[in-house]
Amino acid sequence: MKASDLRVGNLVKHKQGADIIVRVDKSWFAPGLKRLIEQIYEPIPITEEWLLKFGFKAIVGKKLWFTIPMTEGIQLDYDNGTFYLSGHGTHITFISGIQDVHTLQNFYFENTGRELTLVE
Repeated sequence: MKASDLRVGNLVKHKQGADIIVRVDKSWFAPGLKRLIEQIYEPIPITEEWLLKFGFKAIVGKKLWFTIPMTEGIQLDYDNGTFYLSGHGTHITFISGIQDVHTLQNFYFENTGRELTLVE
């Protein structure tokens, strides 16, 4: 994970504690912290649990298929490790490179202007 790929609000985990999840804040971007951040923190892999935490809905009858609305008529789908943008029941675009939580958060924000937040 490169520190330059992070934005305020991204979630990452501490390398020394599997259960220590940290939210990036603006103090992380102070001069000289880039290398330290890369040494201490690592990305959180995408899992079914994380998709559900972000509000993705499981599709009944499909194993490992989840979806979340993005913009009017367009949704972000996840199928067994692959993300797609789709609409009206048809796959539109295959999305590569989303393998961890902060990258998913960034993609969602870049395409909607809204943060992908945890659902309680």
